[in-house]
Amino acid sequence: MRTDHPCLECMFHQGQRTAQRLLGEGDEYEQTVRSLRELVDRQPPEGPPPAFYRQIYSLVSEAAGERDPFREIKRQNTQTALELYPYLKDLVAEAPDPLETAVRIAIAGNIVDHGANVTFDTRLELARTLTAQPGVMDYAQFKDALSKTDHVLYLGDNAGETVYDRVLIETIDLPTTFAVRARPIINDALLEDARHCARGGQSRVPASLHGCRNGDQQRDG
Repeated sequence: MRTDHPCLECMFHQGQRTAQRLLGEGDEYEQTVRSLRELVDRQPPEGPPPAFYRQIYSLVSEAAGERDPFREIKRQNTQTALELYPYLKDLVAEAPDPLETAVRIAIAGNIVDHGANVTFDTRLELARTLTAQPGVMDYAQFKDALSKTDHVLYLGDNAGETVYDRVLIETIDLPTTFAVRARPIINDALLEDARHCARGGQSRVPASLHGCRNGDQQRDG
């Protein structure tokens, strides 16, 4: 896996935006941007993007004195999604095929990504995904696989998106292990974000929560 120049520049601008949000304008921000530029300029293209992301956000995190630079944004995204949760449940309950609708809802949740997107409209993405004809939709295979298992391992992604995942997990209605990050990176969900997502609902599935990174593991439940 390579990290080519356009990818490096994209990561640089992500780090720059995050530093500006946390530090504001001023000498500390300017020094952080210079450090980010130096980091990008000496990055070999052979390095994998995830490893370089960690370097970018570790630098910004240290400069701002904030272990989780997206902590508040993640809470806001999760709270916004939770406000939409009853509507999402109604969509599933009223659908001709509740599982397929729940799958499409989970797909729509992928828009909640502060690495790939500067801004996004979750309601617009939801409306589009519910009616779109995807290029690849392995729904029949997915449904068949569910019929042959008694436990699901569900890999979580971003905070806020986890609420959309929750709708699918509850629709699947099987014991589920929900795996999340053990350490902060962009707006990826941590254990605390998954707990926030699970509050105040009617979940029938006792999902275990695991946080995993490079062999390290935390467990909740």
